[in-house]
Amino acid sequence: MNKLMIVDDHAGVRTLIRELVASRSDIVRECQSGEEAIRTALQFQPTCITMDLRMTGMGGIQAIQALRVLCPSAQVFVVSAFDQPDLRRAADEAGAHRYLLKENLVELRAAVRAALEPRPAADSSKEERPDRGVEGV
Repeated sequence: MNKLMIVDDHAGVRTLIRELVASRSDIVRECQSGEEAIRTALQFQPTCITMDLRMTGMGGIQAIQALRVLCPSAQVFVVSAFDQPDLRRAADEAGAHRYLLKENLVELRAAVRAALEPRPAADSSKEERPDRGVEGV
């Protein structure tokens, strides 16, 4: 069962993300703040979380840090309007899996669907081969 939590302080953005990313079989919860996300996550235990960074009250970075403890297996995708190296670094250090810009929400759909869809089991009968990319490394 896929559980998606969308955290953004703008209802229109939450609706847009939901319409773009969620499938009919997903269970979705929307939160308008970091505090609400933490309260919701305790019971909901999401599989995947989209997180805005700049919100009233608790910001996204603090919320990500708390959510990584409460839901360690959940994948967190930052969805921000701000393309700033310091924010990207802070999100990465907090435990976000990926940082996407609101202007590129099409990328979000592919990333979230990949996180939510079950992966086929690896075929152990096939021989694994290391990458033959850069030689001498």
